[in-house]
Amino acid sequence: MTDHGQVPASGPERDDGERDLSVGKLALCALGAATAVLVATTLLLALWRPGPAVTAVIGLLGLVGAVTVMGLVSTRMTRAAYGGAPAHDRDPGACGPDDHGPDDHGPDEPGTGATARSD
Repeated sequence: MTDHGQVPASGPERDDGERDLSVGKLALCALGAATAVLVATTLLLALWRPGPAVTAVIGLLGLVGAVTVMGLVSTRMTRAAYGGAPAHDRDPGACGPDDHGPDDHGPDEPGTGATARSD
């Protein structure tokens, strides 16, 4: 709760003001969503009883749907807890596409193994 008695819009706050996300809650919600898709797929197959080829296609679509829903739920929960920006946009020290790898160092920089050639 905030000073005005309002509940924060997304996730509980830690003492340092950052949002917090329970990994257990994230896992249960993502797996629960995937289970719901798989149960719906199973019910569809049990009630409709299609042929073998159609059953295989519906089963594969159910698996793809379950994985997709897991990704959507986990992304939504993570963004709700930590904000919508990717980590490399929020924290310059975090890994991301803007990070410089070992190949981005100039010659004679320590730790790169590269030396300047004088031809």
